[in-house]
Amino acid sequence: MTPRRVVYMSSLPGGDAQGLLVAVDPAAWPRVDDSEYEGASTEEVMAGLAAGGVVLGKGYADNIGLGVGDELSLRGASGGRRAPIVGILDTFEASGNEVMVSLRTMERVYGIGTDSQLAIAARSDADRRALSTKVNRLIERDYPNLETVSNVEVKRKYEDEINQQFAFFNAIIGIAVIVGLLGIVNTLSMSVIERTREIGVLRALGGSRWRIRRMMLDESLLISLAGALVGIAAGILIAVVWIIAVRESSLVGLEIRFPVTTLIVIGILGVVLGALAAILPARRAAGLDPLQALTYE
Repeated sequence: MTPRRVVYMSSLPGGDAQGLLVAVDPAAWPRVDDSEYEGASTEEVMAGLAAGGVVLGKGYADNIGLGVGDELSLRGASGGRRAPIVGILDTFEASGNEVMVSLRTMERVYGIGTDSQLAIAARSDADRRALSTKVNRLIERDYPNLETVSNVEVKRKYEDEINQQFAFFNAIIGIAVIVGLLGIVNTLSMSVIERTREIGVLRALGGSRWRIRRMMLDESLLISLAGALVGIAAGILIAVVWIIAVRESSLVGLEIRFPVTTLIVIGILGVVLGALAAILPARRAAGLDPLQALTYE
């Protein structure tokens, strides 16, 4: 286990962004955290922290335009100093606005020597449940003012939030599909009514019922294919905007990946549904009596 001091800063060093100033024990922190750092190995980053360096959250580093090798000015109640940036951490805490220092640097610069968090890691997966039970019992018995939070709970929280949003989107998609199918059926039905005489002429000139059905099917496929392409393009645009917004607000590190296979399946499914929507209008058009259709006004 290792102590972890966390202070919410109204203004982080080097800029006006709000975020977290975090202090850890460089010698013990890798035992409870397996994060990977940009610009250096974990051993090099911890050695740099112990020597007075800092690690920046990726979002914060991008905002202030600094990277590994640059220096950051630290100023607190107990003094100030220039600290080299020894690593970049891709984190979702405080929207990526995080600065990590050592416990020694936190106390010397900011005068804070009280631990606010304690990070604990099980020796193996088999020990996690037993460890969690013992820790919760200890907290409930001796430290009722403290709260326990596990990485699993944090991950589940964000997964639940994302799943809720996707469930909402899926519901909208379901409604949109139903409305789209009804729209195709209505469009083709109106087309049959408006072109009754035209269909009668085609039948009188020797057009078979199968040709009339094929005409309605082709029209439906064109409509559904156009709708599928526009829908996929609009969906990709919305997805990109949504992911960028979520990444900047809470889930730093969220990546954009295009599900090519899913997009192909959606396109094929749109064409198939369009063909199904053409069944009723096509049957109606093919069932028209040529003489009655020619006299239709």
